[in-house]
Amino acid sequence: MLNNIKFVVPTINSENHIINFKNYYDSFNINIFFYVDKKTNDQTFEILKKNNANVKYFENNKNYAENSFSSILEDFKDFFIFRIDDDEILSPNIFKYLN
Repeated sequence: MLNNIKFVVPTINSENHIINFKNYYDSFNINIFFYVDKKTNDQTFEILKKNNANVKYFENNKNYAENSFSSILEDFKDFFIFRIDDDEILSPNIFKYLN
């Protein structure tokens, strides 16, 4: 089941914690797709790129990522999407369940 699910994380200004977040999910072999808001004013994108993350910028003309999420979904038309906040740590049991 995990092969049919894409884990997507919209983020902005998260350079202080994004690597810890990525490393946590990497420890479960979860392939996260990061979408960095173009309004970010820190090194989030560069940090993720340097650490071999799947990362893209996305255009968000609103205050919240949810308002622009449909543009992100275009990249995953044939998959189930599991959206995770950039400060959300899921229980390892969810990955067992989804497997």
